[in-house]
Amino acid sequence: MTLLIEKLVTGKDLCDEYLKNLDLDKALNVLDLGCGDGRAVDYFKNKSKNLSYCGIDIDGSPESMSRSRSDALFKSFNGVDIPFESCFFDLVYSIQVFEHVRYPEKLLLEIFRVTKPGSVFVGSVSYLEPYHSFSIHNYTPFGWYTLIKSAAFDSVIIGPGISGLSIINRSIEGPASANKYSNQFKLSPFNCDVTMNNTLSNNEKWEKMIKYADHISFLATKSSYEN
Repeated sequence: MTLLIEKLVTGKDLCDEYLKNLDLDKALNVLDLGCGDGRAVDYFKNKSKNLSYCGIDIDGSPESMSRSRSDALFKSFNGVDIPFESCFFDLVYSIQVFEHVRYPEKLLLEIFRVTKPGSVFVGSVSYLEPYHSFSIHNYTPFGWYTLIKSAAFDSVIIGPGISGLSIINRSIEGPASANKYSNQFKLSPFNCDVTMNNTLSNNEKWEKMIKYADHISFLATKSSYEN
């Protein structure tokens, strides 16, 4: 497993880092996989001067049913077959989606197919998050890494996000916990204790945080050459 992210990160953080290295005057062709209500449109519009965005989701999901915006391209799909030609997208973005995916191996192969050589699949998945919105899976860090590598992505970076302890507490306590965990994606109490522990090395901090992470952030790169 690639131990390159030794700090707390969200999938959006990893996407930010990737986009910093691109010439955003050039076209950026983005697939928002599991786009839900389409909120990522605003994020990418602020990142690219020449954006081509498509959001896809399955019909009938609570998130897609809540979508009201019509300022971008949105498509429905069957949860496996992505309706685009091969090597089409510069970036595939997927935030907290794969815990809801019925056939993850098949969909990962499709993501690899539609991603251009040298481009990335970036986002996050759940590990210790309680049941939510028809979720099916919770992925261990090694399990998610193994699935992505089995889809033939060349390299995979894994990073820890909010701790499972914090998000479970938030789930139990309900809306009243909003202020208590207002900065939860960066500074959940467990992660604060770990990051402030000067007796631990960076790798030891990473190992402890990833072991108890709720959200696992990732960036997977497709080789820039075809075999």
